[in-house]
Amino acid sequence: LGQHQRMSQQSSVQPAVLVDLTDDDPYHASDVDTNEGSDTETEEEDEGNDQQQQDPQPTNEPTQTSTGKSTESDGDMCSICFEPFANSGDHRLSCLKCGHLFGFGCIAKWLNGKKGNSAKCPQCNAITRKSDIRILFAKSIKVIDTTERDRAVEDWKRERMLRLAAEQNIEQLKLINKEYQNRLAQSDERNAGRQQAQSACSSTGNLYENSPKKAKLMSSSYHYKTTVQISQQGNCRVMAFDTCSGNLLVSKPSQNRLFPGFGIVKISSLNVRNPFFLKLHNKDIRDLRFNQRGDNLLISASLDKTLKVTSTMTDSVVQTYKCDMPVWSCAWNTVDTNYIYAGVSNGSCLVFDMRNTTEHVHSIQVGNCPVISLAYVPHDQSSSLSATGILAGTLRNCYFINNSNVSEFIPYQLELTEGSLTSLSFDPLSRNCLVSYRPSQSIPKTKHMVCELSLKENEEGRSCGCKILHSFYGSNVHKLLSRSLLYPHPGVAGKSIVCAGDESTKTVKLWSTESNAEMQTLPPLSLPPLDFAIVPVPGNIHYLAALTDHNMMYYQWQ
Repeated sequence: LGQHQRMSQQSSVQPAVLVDLTDDDPYHASDVDTNEGSDTETEEEDEGNDQQQQDPQPTNEPTQTSTGKSTESDGDMCSICFEPFANSGDHRLSCLKCGHLFGFGCIAKWLNGKKGNSAKCPQCNAITRKSDIRILFAKSIKVIDTTERDRAVEDWKRERMLRLAAEQNIEQLKLINKEYQNRLAQSDERNAGRQQAQSACSSTGNLYENSPKKAKLMSSSYHYKTTVQISQQGNCRVMAFDTCSGNLLVSKPSQNRLFPGFGIVKISSLNVRNPFFLKLHNKDIRDLRFNQRGDNLLISASLDKTLKVTSTMTDSVVQTYKCDMPVWSCAWNTVDTNYIYAGVSNGSCLVFDMRNTTEHVHSIQVGNCPVISLAYVPHDQSSSLSATGILAGTLRNCYFINNSNVSEFIPYQLELTEGSLTSLSFDPLSRNCLVSYRPSQSIPKTKHMVCELSLKENEEGRSCGCKILHSFYGSNVHKLLSRSLLYPHPGVAGKSIVCAGDESTKTVKLWSTESNAEMQTLPPLSLPPLDFAIVPVPGNIHYLAALTDHNMMYYQWQ
């Protein structure tokens, strides 16, 4: 009886347990409370049980959404055990040198006992070692897919480059179109002038046909175009034009006090401006030369005892040659551009082979004073000077270095009166050279001589003859070591023009070998001109560039 009473008391205290026999899962059960709120709780739990019946059974594999993508990111779980990463313990986040992520214990077991090429990354099969495992200190990893964004950025960059190139082409075409329009307007004016002259000639007779007035009306000349400021502090010296790229390079000092020195500024012939400065040397640049072969290589000679080869396409120095003396001049071998020449202050002409990057391969002594000008003379069988060689001008004399044999250099002094030489220029078309001298006691004015060279045999052996074709005279003042230029006449085939500066009047004087007289004097400048360059541009347009200590002036042939 006592045992029956105790069982009845326990049954009155503990709630009854009801098992839903209709549920397939025997573990799903609901407790029923004896108080009034038990029915409501039972209904909510039954609804929860129905939802649990619809949910799939939990597994170790990642669940799939309706879109077929994994609900867990691949970067949040180990690709070996498919368990989430931990930030501590045996399954903490780690990686190999290839960048793939694993749990530390998993990848350690994977590589344990494997040696040599058998130890590989489980994902990319990259050869690795157990010592390549690196612990990563990160609380969580979330990888964002930026493929579409990166592709859009690349497309934008490509489109931007194409747009910039198109805009540049449009600007160049606009400049060319403007030049054509100007030339057309000038041609209309000249035609109108010709018609007026013809009408006047018909009324005045044939005496006007050969008058100087009409010849002056019909002739072309240089007209001022624009001025480009190169350096505010001055000290500009030389320039060179590349016919392949259409760029004009001018030497100037650096404007940065932290990086002093001298370099070049690049100016486009289609759009006259100076967008970029490249520092090359520590001291003054005395000469610049292009090889005119389309590879945009420039050599520069400087008083810092170096000769540098620079690529104007990449704006970087390709090769540097160190000399024992300051370098005053340089030149390319226009036939074999592997060879370059340098004139130094002790009167030597050094020959460099660009395949030898350490030192010069030949040295030719032509005097005991600086070699201020160099020019390469290619072979021409039809010319009076058919030999191959180098024209070298020192401060006192001129020399022709015969280089008919590759390894043999024989210097010949030109048969000219000695004097203070300032410049030496060579025209490859006419194969004539221009020699300029300072005023002296015998000749009180600056003298410019156009000469024809030839090799001849005499009793003393072979010598280099020099026949003076034309002589032109400037002012009685010539203190600067300025350059003169001999170039083909843009209006008369087979003739040449001599261009030189006049220090007394600060002007540019032009002489024609056709008339053997002065053809034009350009307007005075603020400073005496130091160097000249011919700048042809597309559209048969011809410019003459004159360089002073600060500025560069453009003159167009019209």
